[in-house]
Amino acid sequence: MQQSPNTPLKTLVKALRQALYPAGCGGNGLRRYWHISAGLVLLGSSAWAGAEPGIPAVPVTGSDAPVTTLLPASNDLPLTDNVELAPVDITSLMQEAQQAKQAAASDAGRITAPSTSANVPEEVIQSTNNELIVSSITNGLGGDNAPAQPVQDVDPINEMASAEAELEQAREATQISADNADLTQGKKPDQVITENAAAIENPEKGAEEAREQKKPNIFKRIWYRFWPPKGDLGESLPTITARVEGAPRILANNIEAKLEQYTVEAFSDFRASLPQLRSMAREASEAVGYYKAEFRFEQVNSETVRVLVTPNEPVMVQSQDIRFEGEANEDRTFQEIREKPDLKVGDQMNDELYEKTKGRIATAGTEKGYFDGYWVMHDVKVTLPENTADINLDYNSGERYKLGAVEFKNANPDEPIPLKEEVLRKLVPFDENDDYGSWKVNNLSRNLSDTRYFNNVQVDVVIPDPIIKPIELPADADVNQLTTLQRQSLAINNESGEQQQAETANTPAVDETQFAGVAEGDTPLQRSTEAQQKLSEAEQKEVERKQAQAKVRETKVIPVVVTVNADKPNSAEVGVGYGTDTEFRLRSQYRKALVNLRGHSLESNLELSKIRQAIDVRYNLPYKHPLEDTISIFGGYEKEERKDAGRDLGLVINTATVGVERAIKPKNGDWQHTISARYRLDQLERNKDNINQADLPPPFNLQSSRFEQEALLFGYGLSKTYTVGRLDPTRAFRQFYQVEVGSKKLLTDADMAILRGGWRFIYSFGENDNHQFVGRADASTIVTDNFEDVPYNLRFFAGGDQSIRGYDYKSLSTEKNGYLIGGQNLAVGSLEYNYQFIPKWRGAVFVDAGNAFDKDFNDPVKVGAGIGVRWSSPVGPIRVDVGAGVSEKEIPIRLHFFIGPQL
Repeated sequence: MQQSPNTPLKTLVKALRQALYPAGCGGNGLRRYWHISAGLVLLGSSAWAGAEPGIPAVPVTGSDAPVTTLLPASNDLPLTDNVELAPVDITSLMQEAQQAKQAAASDAGRITAPSTSANVPEEVIQSTNNELIVSSITNGLGGDNAPAQPVQDVDPINEMASAEAELEQAREATQISADNADLTQGKKPDQVITENAAAIENPEKGAEEAREQKKPNIFKRIWYRFWPPKGDLGESLPTITARVEGAPRILANNIEAKLEQYTVEAFSDFRASLPQLRSMAREASEAVGYYKAEFRFEQVNSETVRVLVTPNEPVMVQSQDIRFEGEANEDRTFQEIREKPDLKVGDQMNDELYEKTKGRIATAGTEKGYFDGYWVMHDVKVTLPENTADINLDYNSGERYKLGAVEFKNANPDEPIPLKEEVLRKLVPFDENDDYGSWKVNNLSRNLSDTRYFNNVQVDVVIPDPIIKPIELPADADVNQLTTLQRQSLAINNESGEQQQAETANTPAVDETQFAGVAEGDTPLQRSTEAQQKLSEAEQKEVERKQAQAKVRETKVIPVVVTVNADKPNSAEVGVGYGTDTEFRLRSQYRKALVNLRGHSLESNLELSKIRQAIDVRYNLPYKHPLEDTISIFGGYEKEERKDAGRDLGLVINTATVGVERAIKPKNGDWQHTISARYRLDQLERNKDNINQADLPPPFNLQSSRFEQEALLFGYGLSKTYTVGRLDPTRAFRQFYQVEVGSKKLLTDADMAILRGGWRFIYSFGENDNHQFVGRADASTIVTDNFEDVPYNLRFFAGGDQSIRGYDYKSLSTEKNGYLIGGQNLAVGSLEYNYQFIPKWRGAVFVDAGNAFDKDFNDPVKVGAGIGVRWSSPVGPIRVDVGAGVSEKEIPIRLHFFIGPQL
């Protein structure tokens, strides 16, 4: 006899449940078998869609008791073991499931659950984190896994809702939706089932395909680059607005934040919403110490609720006892927490501050290597009507772990690391058997990355799992006053975890090969050989991990393993810029990170623009440390055109430079030192020959239109930088000082000393650091008895995006007879205000002032002002400014474009 394709969904799902969940199967069994339900729905669908007349359906059997029928008998169609099933449409089943869900939701008011309560005295009440006498009883003791409260039997409508939920689980497990496109594209149901089964065996591939489908197109990606999305609004439900009156600001903010999580849909029935709203308001009030607050709710409209609050007296911290056991008792970090907790005696009780102190203790234990640490006690006792809170925190740290020797590996096991072991060892910021510190491991990873020797660095440490022990009760705690949840957390009158595991292990499994229409070895849900091998490898890795953790806990030594990949350490970068004076600029950089096993590196830079072309090469050698002490040998060539050196005189300056430099850069943020020696040869050429030599000041008054200048300078520099944020700092201060000296006796045209100093700062404030001030100051001077012999390119000039905006690059300096001869002194200052109007975008207004002055500062101060835009791009800040030289009668307007931090 054939089953009608319009058989009610309830009958189908009940049959599946009876087949898979025999009588007496507990909650654990349900959780264990839910995914088998998915397989049965798939296989059953395949059997119905492709069954041939005369092929019997094989009954499903369990290990406890045989099941004699595949489907239960309906009122009018009795069934036997051997039946022929007509095709069933999966889409129809899904629609029936949705209708059943709606019907169940309409009768939800008929479903109730009993509540339990403990006999608790009125003077001791439960705090907001589900703790009565001991506020942290459930933390770490399996509170989240406590058995659920029993629910009474429900009517058939609820049974249908439960059945629909099981079918929904089956649909999710096989990635089949009610509107599956495959069913509308001519694919056979068994083909769909096979594809979905493959998705189960290879979930990573399915997830990757889903990500590709959801990936925004190129236009959206460009749009999101400037205006990042705030989230998928389609996935969130509208919530209500709360107006709180009569409460202190901290209480009002907390209640508003809590109530505004309530959905408009649930708020449509205001009377039914009142208990939930009152519960949420009480929870928010207790979190900030108002345990006796009273509330009155008014519905303003369909989306707004007014809450009238009578706060009453808050609970105050009466006592606080913070104790440390083990080595942490002598650790300065823990002593500081004990001396300066976030919540002090006399303060108003605040759950967030209490939890913050607990978090500081736990974090300090993890970061400093107290991996045997555990909580002996953490509780808060709130007493009414006295309105007092007593806090007890007791943490046993155990012994502090040590750091072991660092082992280096190549990601390619067939290749050696292309760097000498002694160079790598210099990058390790700790010694073997030093006290463990997470920052030490992080610094090791950062050092290896900063060398740029490797295109990938991975630092692994073996850390034992946290220790969880039963929480002790305070001396005055009454176990009889604990709630049911707290009793479960303390394992009172509850079965042990070992017994529960034993029950789970003894739960019979379902034999998939007994499903109808499935031959041995060809079920879509059966693991393939490859999947079994992967599982075996994962299990082996887990065993190895547990063994390594056990060894670490025994020896109290943390091994450190570094895996590096140097297959492609070289890099190349290209950048484009624009300025009114330079027009388009092209910059590129190439770096060969590893030249040899000693850690030498090579980098070159190229810059091309209409008025300037330059190339330089720098060869770097590690000296005492690959990062902190290096020697560089450099050389370069530069050609620069000065269109207006005065009175239509133009200059072409060709410069060759060669030198050596030692840089000492401590990683602790201390002063950085630079020792250098450089030789430069400048060749200057005038663009005009028919000029009266008497009108030209030095160095332009030479008989020849082409002349040379040289200087050999020995220098020493100091610099120090403080910054918050690397690519786009929100707070920073940088200062640098440099002195260079040269002598006529040693390849220099004049005896001289060049002194330079510079200061930069960034200061952000306000909500989200929306407001920002940026300042800059530069001061320099040339000490010499004969300034006319100082090479032209070593003199000072002002103007440009790094100097005074609104003026062209190097267009300001001391003038003589209308010609720019360069200044002997330099003084430039800048101040700008930035405002972040949307994330990553700021508007700017600025003022720059200064000049390159003569020896006696007789030249006028030039002022530039303007507006700009700042974008915090992935490669660093990008600045676009429009500046005006407001000191001029005919005010020049200049566009400036710059990439990089303002330090």
